[in-house]
Amino acid sequence: MSDFHILQDWGNALFEGENVLLRELRDDDLPILTTWMNTSGNAIFQTYRVVKQPRALLDDLLKKEHRNDSAFACGYCITDRDGQLVGNFTLEAHAPMHHVFELGIMIGPGFQGKGLGFEACQMALRLAFEEMRAYKVALKVWSFNERAIRFYKRLGFVEEGRLRAVAFHRSDYFDEVNMGMLASEYQALKSARE
Repeated sequence: MSDFHILQDWGNALFEGENVLLRELRDDDLPILTTWMNTSGNAIFQTYRVVKQPRALLDDLLKKEHRNDSAFACGYCITDRDGQLVGNFTLEAHAPMHHVFELGIMIGPGFQGKGLGFEACQMALRLAFEEMRAYKVALKVWSFNERAIRFYKRLGFVEEGRLRAVAFHRSDYFDEVNMGMLASEYQALKSARE
């Protein structure tokens, strides 16, 4: 197979996994995503403070995060193979000159625990490291979200440090756990899978 066809096949497979597909944000996704974001039980994992936000504000945020008009940011909706929306993720370079990206992902209620988020994260990492030239992908998670911490460690993220007692929920303070993966760590994991 020629290099042309190898690259063409690779490009075609960027947005298609075994169980999930990545696609652009569509107007009919907005009510679903904003409902998930505004559900207190979901918001507690995403924000410093649980608060109901106006739908227009969340619509604008999602549209901005999913414009895909920059080499240093992208956002995609995650669907199952039948095209049903199951979540979304964003990658944004907070230090563009250093190629350090932050990953944010949300899997909707009813779709968690099925491996869809794991596969979507692997696809996000592939985009970051193999297409966007990331040197590092970082993320933040609250210390009470032990399930997510285990999930990210299973993907290959390493805990890098904590900001102590920065989130206040249910009359208690929680740490912000900072996790990251370097390009060399991603390559090592990729080689081990092949």
